[in-house]
Amino acid sequence: MAAGDTKVNANTGVNADEDERPNDEEYQELENRSELGDEELTEAEMEALRRELAAEISELEWEFRQAKETLYNERIAQVESKLAQARSGSAPEFLHVASLVEETYRIRHQVAKCRRDFAIEVADKELDNELQIAQCNTTERLLTTEDQLRLRLQESLCKLQVERATMALQSHNQHNNQRRTRSSENDSNGNLESQPRGILSALDTNFYLPAPNLEPRKKPVSLSPTAPRLIYQLPEEDIRADVDAIMAAVKHFDYRVR
Repeated sequence: MAAGDTKVNANTGVNADEDERPNDEEYQELENRSELGDEELTEAEMEALRRELAAEISELEWEFRQAKETLYNERIAQVESKLAQARSGSAPEFLHVASLVEETYRIRHQVAKCRRDFAIEVADKELDNELQIAQCNTTERLLTTEDQLRLRLQESLCKLQVERATMALQSHNQHNNQRRTRSSENDSNGNLESQPRGILSALDTNFYLPAPNLEPRKKPVSLSPTAPRLIYQLPEEDIRADVDAIMAAVKHFDYRVR
């Protein structure tokens, strides 16, 4: 009876508590567990409590599975939306990375363009310098070669003229010797007057030397008697002195040849 009274009192207290706090189920469970802990429970009560706890556990497990499934579905939806944004190129992370890549590409492109322009400018200047150096070297070599050729040609022509004059003098001397043996002294005097003319014509090599540009010299232009001309008026004494000096030099040369 005491236990029954205690149980009734407990139930009465629980009912009062339920009336005071009808929505506080956790508080009621704690009260029930504290009351049950104070007294010894029977097998039936323990079985009932076990069933209640198993039901609560199963309910909690079911709620946990539902929450887990809901969270999983939400996570899958988020991942799919991220993948869709990534495929379409509208994801914020992708857009940020793409903007960084584009900025880096733009900067590197400008740097490469500047380097290319600078390299092209340097190559053009080097090419111009090399062309100018090659042109100067070619011009200098051409001028040197032209001078050397002119000198060689002039030397060859001078040698030929000297040989020609020597042969002319030798033939003239032989001819004079033959005539001297055959003719008298008067004839030899006449030959002495004609000898300077032959020597002068043989030694007059200026007409055969080439011009400085290796072109043949032009013949002097003959003017008509009526054409106006410049006359260098020299004293007659100077002209005679020059002629006498030339004749003396020719006679001296003829004497040395003999």
